[in-house]
Amino acid sequence: MTSELETAFESYIRFLAPDLAAGMVAQHPVGPLDLQVGKCYNGANLERNGRALLPTAPAASQRGVSTMTASNCITDVIAPKPRHSNVYQKIDCTCPNCGKRFRLSPVYVKRNNTNYCSVKCRAETRGREQAARRPKYVCEECGGEFSRPPCKSVKPNRFCSKECQLRSNRKLVAAVCPTCGAPFRKTNSKSIYCSISCRNTKGSNNPSWGGGPVEHICLTCETKFQVSRGTHNAGQGKYCSRKCYAAGKAKTMQGADYTRARGGKRSDLGDRYFRSAWEANYARYLNWLVGQRVIAAWEYEPQTFVFHGVSRGVLSYTPDFKVTDFDGSYEWHEIKGWMDDKSKAKLKRMAKFYPNEIVIVIGHDEYRAISKWAPLIGGWERTSGHSY
Repeated sequence: MTSELETAFESYIRFLAPDLAAGMVAQHPVGPLDLQVGKCYNGANLERNGRALLPTAPAASQRGVSTMTASNCITDVIAPKPRHSNVYQKIDCTCPNCGKRFRLSPVYVKRNNTNYCSVKCRAETRGREQAARRPKYVCEECGGEFSRPPCKSVKPNRFCSKECQLRSNRKLVAAVCPTCGAPFRKTNSKSIYCSISCRNTKGSNNPSWGGGPVEHICLTCETKFQVSRGTHNAGQGKYCSRKCYAAGKAKTMQGADYTRARGGKRSDLGDRYFRSAWEANYARYLNWLVGQRVIAAWEYEPQTFVFHGVSRGVLSYTPDFKVTDFDGSYEWHEIKGWMDDKSKAKLKRMAKFYPNEIVIVIGHDEYRAISKWAPLIGGWERTSGHSY
């Protein structure tokens, strides 16, 4: 194995630097391998093409050894890098868009059939190719030829631009301004006035003026007030304020007809109006309590509480029942099968503006407990979806 390494090392040295190897052998007749190894450690570098093939090392006498093995010396040899082949040399190309000459790596030349000098040139060329494939149209206004992308070719393409479309619309439609009487061309089919100033003309000078505000009389307090012409034409504006509206609504609901166990009059309760079957049943329950001398009397919606100083949301509240005891004290009972946000706001404002008034809410559970006395109370109504 040692003789094979020696032979390989000698051949490698003779191939890289034949002149230096021959001089080394001539100066040291001891042996080719020993002379070459000794020369390597004595500081001589074999060079080719400006690169060191054998590294410079201290002399063998300084290291305490006389010779070096062939395998170690071969390991220290630095082989030169091969020169670049013609495959990696750039190729001269011409841009098909702008005609500019540029150099390109062979890798990119093989990758693309057509090469451009920049992304801009490639985008311009592809844009022209796509435009050539688009369908052609003729503008109805200027007569010029234009194209549209395939995605926009489904709808009719009559004009090449927005300006041509506006010129065509102004040419086709002519009108007279009703305010100033001047002729003008409409920008669209809904145009009535020639300018914004004519449109904003107020009073009798405006042709759309209907005569100004209309005087109404409040149905609750009989106060005279004015409403706009649009409100009057819509049949609204019956009350002068929210307070009068709340009071008038309570009176109006008392004359409503009976409809399917909801709001209506009950003949067994003195032909009185109630908003729901629950309220009517609770009135029958209160009559039964009066007969049993548990309470002195009761009233249905006798008073409306107004929340003064409030301009938005709930402005007033009318409790369902006023229950009076024998000592003259009273409390308010509210029937609520479903507590919505508006009902919650009413109760909160009632507690805030009238803290001395006692309000008891009769909810689902309380009403169900009262309905157990239904066999002892005459005329009890059964609501849909419930057995009580």
